[in-house]
Amino acid sequence: MSKSLVSSIEAHDCVRTTYYKIKLSDECLADLQEYSAKVLLSPNVYEDYTHRLAGHIKGGKQLQIPLETKETKDLLKVLSSAAVQYYNNYISRVITNYSKIPSERNPYALKGVEVQDLWLNSYLAGDYNPIHKHGTYSPVGLSCFIFVSIPDSIKAKNNQARIASRSGGITGNDHYDGHTLLKWGYNFASDNVFDSLEYSQQDYVKPEEGMIYLFPRWMDHMVCPFRGPGLRVTMAANINIWTNKYYNIYNNSKE
Repeated sequence: MSKSLVSSIEAHDCVRTTYYKIKLSDECLADLQEYSAKVLLSPNVYEDYTHRLAGHIKGGKQLQIPLETKETKDLLKVLSSAAVQYYNNYISRVITNYSKIPSERNPYALKGVEVQDLWLNSYLAGDYNPIHKHGTYSPVGLSCFIFVSIPDSIKAKNNQARIASRSGGITGNDHYDGHTLLKWGYNFASDNVFDSLEYSQQDYVKPEEGMIYLFPRWMDHMVCPFRGPGLRVTMAANINIWTNKYYNIYNNSKE
């Protein structure tokens, strides 16, 4: 009779965080495209947001968008709802009995969410955004970007790009023209996931009109430049997540 050497083996993935991918309805996207075109036709009406942002945008624009407008109210509803869902999903994983704790006695219970700021980015060929992260007034916060309109010069390369998007490195070609990199960690041993036994901790996401990416405010990200005609238009926002603990501290500090 052979001797049993192992009674069990379990694999545990080391997961750090989550990002949400949200698809806007065609109607909501059309409204944003119409509004963005209007903004870009009269850029002097809107505050130049360049001094607040990391983008190296020489041909395009970076413009702050007022929060209280009829054109963006549906987008703000989408972002606020997604932020609530994101936080509740996260905290219920961290605190297994979260739903059973009375909210008034739980410092981590969600008090509310608030879109802090919103801006529009337009990129021409050669414009890019170096790796950076965002900030929020609240210690717990989310950031996001929305692909509003994508030029044909980028769309033509989208089908090639997903082949290597999780490989951990740029392949030396132009497959990532106009793509956005999300980076939540680093590859310690190698840029090649097949050599390192380490899952990639970054993702190149292809531009798709109407797609929102929502992620923790600390997550590094960058926008690759592209070549060719046309305008790449996105919106971006930061969202405050107010828990009981930080809501009270923030309000007391204003008194």
